[in-house]
Amino acid sequence: MSHGKFAAAVALIVFILGVPAGGASGDDLFKAVATGDVVKVKALIAAGADVNYANPSDGMTPLMFAAEYGYDEIVETLLVAKADTKKTDHDGTTAIVWAARNGNSDVIRLFALASERSRPGSVTPYACKAVPDNGKLPEHDTVYEDAGAVSMSYPNDDGTYDSPTFFQADVTGSKVEWGTGIHGSNYLLDRTTGRIEWDAAPAYSYLSTIGHLDGRTEKDFKGVQQCRIIGKP
Repeated sequence: MSHGKFAAAVALIVFILGVPAGGASGDDLFKAVATGDVVKVKALIAAGADVNYANPSDGMTPLMFAAEYGYDEIVETLLVAKADTKKTDHDGTTAIVWAARNGNSDVIRLFALASERSRPGSVTPYACKAVPDNGKLPEHDTVYEDAGAVSMSYPNDDGTYDSPTFFQADVTGSKVEWGTGIHGSNYLLDRTTGRIEWDAAPAYSYLSTIGHLDGRTEKDFKGVQQCRIIGKP
């Protein structure tokens, strides 16, 4: 195809998709993401739309919106276009937190893989779906976003997830340790096997002191969980 014919073909595609011939704005991109139109998203990015555009009303970026609604192909497209994964909206929420909040595990995996590619030789970002294996531990999502940070989201009865809570973690090789507070639990995650050892001795001591054990014994406050690994390449 000659240069002239190629240019004409591009112009026709731009016209059909409604992409401004003189370039595209971040607002155009945001609107395309909001409709889940991956073809138009790619065309707008090619036309120069700002992938890190922030919606003035709430600070949401195209990546945050796509992560929230589980548009995994759009998320992947934006990540390839170097969208900033660390940007926050007006409430301080990042795109991966939006994904975690809505249980979008495929999107979380894309973030984990993108982070690994950007940090060669570093600790592999890890995300997993933790499932109780002794009938006594609550099911939860554990998202290991980056070295030294863990977020946890608990499911509600209606299938939605609570907003994730972030905790500082200690990383030693494949072992990740963190605690959820003075009256909470301590966790040890083996990122090779996906096994989590769970010990809620602080919670047991506290509930015992205030008389709210409800028939539970100390052995009910420890156990293991097995993750289905979704964030390790």
